[in-house]
Amino acid sequence: MDTKTLLRKFWWLSSLVFLVLVACGGSDTPDTTAPIITINGQNPATHNITLDYVDEGAVAIDNKDGAVTVLISGTVNINIAGSYDINYTASDSKGNTANATRVVNVIIPPPKLTLLEKESSLQFGNILNGISQCLYCDPIKTKYKWIIDRNDNGLFGDTVDVDGTNIEDFTHEGNNYQFQRQDHAHLVRLEATVFSNMNDTSTSEYVIYKTNVIKNVYSTGGAYAALKTDDTAFSWGSTGGNYENIKEQLTDIEEIYTTPSAFAALKKNGTVVTWGHYEAGGRSEDVQAELNNVKSITSTGGGAFAALKEDESVVTWGNMEFGGDSTSITDQLVDIKAVYSNFTAFAALKNDGTVVTWGKSNTGGDSSAVQNQLTNIKAIYSNTQSFAALKNDGMVVTWGFLNDSSGVQDQLVNVVNIYSTTGAYAALKEDRTVTTWPEGNNVGGNSTPVAQQLVDIDTIFSSTFAFAARNENKSVVTWGIPEWGGDSSQVEHLLINVVDVSSTRWALAALKDDGTVVTWGDPSVGGDSSSVQSQFNSVVQIAPSVSSFAALNNEGTVVTWGISESGGDSSAVQNSLVDVVKIYSNQVSFSALKKDGTLVSWGDEFRGGDNSSVVQAFGFSEEILEKSIP
Repeated sequence: MDTKTLLRKFWWLSSLVFLVLVACGGSDTPDTTAPIITINGQNPATHNITLDYVDEGAVAIDNKDGAVTVLISGTVNINIAGSYDINYTASDSKGNTANATRVVNVIIPPPKLTLLEKESSLQFGNILNGISQCLYCDPIKTKYKWIIDRNDNGLFGDTVDVDGTNIEDFTHEGNNYQFQRQDHAHLVRLEATVFSNMNDTSTSEYVIYKTNVIKNVYSTGGAYAALKTDDTAFSWGSTGGNYENIKEQLTDIEEIYTTPSAFAALKKNGTVVTWGHYEAGGRSEDVQAELNNVKSITSTGGGAFAALKEDESVVTWGNMEFGGDSTSITDQLVDIKAVYSNFTAFAALKNDGTVVTWGKSNTGGDSSAVQNQLTNIKAIYSNTQSFAALKNDGMVVTWGFLNDSSGVQDQLVNVVNIYSTTGAYAALKEDRTVTTWPEGNNVGGNSTPVAQQLVDIDTIFSSTFAFAARNENKSVVTWGIPEWGGDSSQVEHLLINVVDVSSTRWALAALKDDGTVVTWGDPSVGGDSSSVQSQFNSVVQIAPSVSSFAALNNEGTVVTWGISESGGDSSAVQNSLVDVVKIYSNQVSFSALKKDGTLVSWGDEFRGGDNSSVVQAFGFSEEILEKSIP
């Protein structure tokens, strides 16, 4: 076989071998692809300092070998803030290697409150302690703040004008706070601010507490109605206290108004529920359809109500003669700003400064004789049978029975406020002097005997038959019927540093800034407190009935004197008169509200002195209304 033939056969054999090798996959192409590393979790990762760090690792997949092992290197110093690298390495069987890196940022987080609460219940005298737990904080630096919503608007730390008086929320800074008598039934907000133990950052959280307890008590002449913080109400006493027929309606109550023998509850939705003596305002069925969108209610002493609506119209009911019937002037009762009253009539002040009156004509219901003077009126005052309108320029217009101010009209200038007894007025002027009328009136209209002393007066108190004016030195000057409070000469030397004056019908009691009490007037109806003087201990409140007084000591005990039948004798309930927050009264009885939400009543048992029929409504509970920590 020649050479050419051998070469030809070798070529064909080589080609055949190559084709067989290719068909059988026998190519020797090199593997140069590295595995792919996937890092588990976040990258970069954020980690809080001091917490143990556990890496989430990584996985690697090779295109030939499948899952392969991942080697991890690098450390994280959990005690020092900074950035740290965690390295991942993976190789396949051919030695192809892949690398990846996770960046771990160790940070100092802001301090975090995990718990905020208080110790002790929200009751008078209790020491409240703030308790908190936190992370990344210095507990010693934690600051606490207690805010009491004393103006009841649901906001904290503000001031609200309520009927011309600024009521400010109370704030106390510190871990401990002793709950005050004035804090009863108000919302309480506890705030805590924690500070970092590593830098200057801080965080604040809060919790708001609400109590379910009696927050206010209203009275007719011989009954009481109690309003609770859950906006329900109940009543007792023979003169309007029977509420069984409307019990289910007494929910969502905003405020309660009274006549001498009936109640009217204004609900949050602007509707009104009434109960008590029908002829004195307890029956409102005839106008019920109109009693919507009501914003306030005024009453006469004779038993009529007038409801002022959001649209500035007025709806009336009750004793027809004494203001309950306003049909004759309905078209005039528009654009009403405010409604005022005396015993038998109403006077409505309009937005344009004019006045509309109705009720018993000769005791204020008819103002036609002075109608042309009733312009630019700022406010209206009254005694039992007349009205006195204060104008924007400080002058005064009067009408009604026994209201004659003609003898002092030239003195009634620059008046800033007006006070009254049952049949007289006293005007306080810008220069802090006082003008009184009607002249010759023995229930306070004649102040001539003390005229020289009526200077630098800051306020005036009044009883049924006498006035007591306090000057800037806090001493008191009195005039009126001598035996019923107008003559205080026997105790004049004691009437200094006076903060308040209360009165029964025939006697007065002055509360001094040292918590002592001075009384004068008819001895039998509260004017003589000598038998109980030793029991006064830092008195904070004096409540009167028609012929008795009840004084509340700061420690929560009660002292009474005056006519026994109208509450002057509390011996039957004296052991229960502890931890008292406030005393309420009607004409012939008293009711003391205690910090545990119970009421103790005494005096005329039929007219409010016996509350046994409603004890199931007493009680105290509290809840968290809102908090910032989940």
